[in-house]
Amino acid sequence: MTGTLRDRLRARQLPTAVVRLPADPAGYAAAEQYFDAATRALQLAQARQVPDLGPYEQAVKDATAAVEGQAVEVFTLRCLAPADWEALITEHPASDEQRKQGWQWDVVEFRPALLAEAVVAPEGEKALSESDWRFLAEQGQLTVGELDLLFATAVNLQTRQPQVSVGKGSAGTPS
Repeated sequence: MTGTLRDRLRARQLPTAVVRLPADPAGYAAAEQYFDAATRALQLAQARQVPDLGPYEQAVKDATAAVEGQAVEVFTLRCLAPADWEALITEHPASDEQRKQGWQWDVVEFRPALLAEAVVAPEGEKALSESDWRFLAEQGQLTVGELDLLFATAVNLQTRQPQVSVGKGSAGTPS
């Protein structure tokens, strides 16, 4: 390590995370079902000691290719600067009732606001706005599970506490 602690900290980049969602959820689900059926058929053939497993193994390979061949939307999420994260929470405060339930923010308004800030627009595209995210949720183009995955990933980026493992003999290990 070179430079001062200040220099090293200033050079750090905040973390990002990638979430992949199926571009065609119905097609992806069908491919997953095909894979599950092929896998079950192979396991059953193995249990029955079928002498030639080749066709079953080929079906699993074909099903794997079908799943892997599905188009996906790739979402890159970024960690916000702490001041931006705190400002976002301040802009979307929890109601008294939500606070009693342990929420730090308005559970309806905060999700689209955070996604608008945390999801990085693909190169050459305009970022989705808070109203875009709200529309997608209301109109059902994204499932609740997909929205929850994106939101949880964004929240986890902001609040993660890395587990630092310090090896024997390092500066952080007592002698």
